[in-house]
Amino acid sequence: LPVLKEVDLWLGEELGLLPRWKEMGIKFHYFPNHAVPPQIFKKLPAEKEYDVVFTGTHFATGGRVDLLKEVDKHFDLHVFGNGSEGWATDVKHAHPAMFDDQLSALVAKSKIMLGINIENNTWGYWSIRAAQVMMSGGFMLQKYVPGMEKELKDGVAYFRDANECIEKIRYYLEHEDERELIAFRGQAIALSEMTNQARSRELVTLLKNYPFKV
Repeated sequence: LPVLKEVDLWLGEELGLLPRWKEMGIKFHYFPNHAVPPQIFKKLPAEKEYDVVFTGTHFATGGRVDLLKEVDKHFDLHVFGNGSEGWATDVKHAHPAMFDDQLSALVAKSKIMLGINIENNTWGYWSIRAAQVMMSGGFMLQKYVPGMEKELKDGVAYFRDANECIEKIRYYLEHEDERELIAFRGQAIALSEMTNQARSRELVTLLKNYPFKV
């Protein structure tokens, strides 16, 4: 926060916190920063080994631990993330974190990738993991955060609570064609709008035309 107060312009995603930024005198401009290199995150050939996978750090906030414990009761859930020792106390299958090309390889082996943020109510705030899974050609079942429809669009499937999550996991495990169709759309959206090159073009256009003196 001390840094943000000093910069001429901060390009951030947390539009839901705009009143806070204004109160603190931070020069905030909404700009979606999620950018994924397609040379690293790509669709890989692999046989499906996992029904349901979650990747992320062991945080109690956001309800992710409680939600995943509930999912673990119903499905063969595998969790890959920092704090795997903590995850091991909550779910049956806990593994170390996977990043970059390792994540793409994991996505290729997974039928459903779950997305659960550590903050689910702030407009515009969510993990880059959704974009990484989309770019890797995976099917993402994502806990909805306001504003996701602007960026992720219909390239993922959404849920709002544990009951809906379980219902949709069961549904999409039984409907492979629908999973594949959503994953196909997700990859197309990511390749078109979430690459480093696409974000750079947006950034150059913004800075050439920014209406305020900073």
